Order: sequence, then C-alpha cells, then structure tokens
Amino acid sequence: MKEMEMQQAQQQKQMEIDAKAMENEKDRRKDLLVAEIKAAGYGAMQDIDKNLQSDFRDTMDDIRKRQEFQDTMSFDQTKLNSNVQHQQEKLNIEREKINTQRDIKQMDVEIARTNKNKYDAPKKDEKKKKS
Repeated sequence: MKEMEMQQAQQQKQMEIDAKAMENEKDRRKDLLVAEIKAAGYGAMQDIDKNLQSDFRDTMDDIRKRQEFQDTMSFDQTKLNSNVQHQQEKLNIEREKINTQRDIKQMDVEIARTNKNKYDAPKKDEKKKKS
C-alpha cells in the first residue's frame, strides 16, 4: 500500500512537472510567433522574390504553415503521451492484481499451515492416550 501511494505521489509530481513544461513550451512558442510576426511586418511593403505578393504575406503563410505543423505534432505527442499513460495504468492494475493474488496465496498457505498444525496436534495426543 505504501509503495502504491509513493508511486501515485511520484506520478502526480511527474504530471505536474510535465504540465509546467508544456506551459513553458507554449510561452516560448508564443514569444517566437510574436517576434516572427513583428519581423515580417517590417518588410510588409517589399516583394524581394518577385512573386507579385508582398513578402509580409509570404512570411505570414510560412508562419501559419509552421504553426499548423507544430500544432499537429503537439497533438500527436499529446496522444502518444496519453497512450503511454494508459498503458502504464494498465500495467499498474495488472501488477496490483498479481500482488493481490500473491497475498491471497500467501494467506492460503498460512491458513493451511495453521489448520495442519491444529488438526495434527490432537492426533498425536490421541495416539499417546491409546498407548
């Protein structure tokens, strides 16, 4: 029981650390996106690559595509983490079942020992009385 409580506490701490790391990553991405938009705005009126579209618009399209890719990857990572956590929970449940079965078997052995000793002792006394 104590071991399970310790594991749960450790899992809770890990989840808190992961959540904080995810928030920090979101903040970094937001700051980067803001900087990219500002930088793109400085060249808004130029068309260096001569594609008849302002470089600002080209840059914004690139930023949007990159953001969509990052969102997709983030979603996939979240889904993967969820699957890993689900598998870990399954393993913990299986481990708990095995431990419970082991405890039950251990109790059965103790009961069998107690019963064996309980019923063997009077037979020895009866043999002495008959002799």
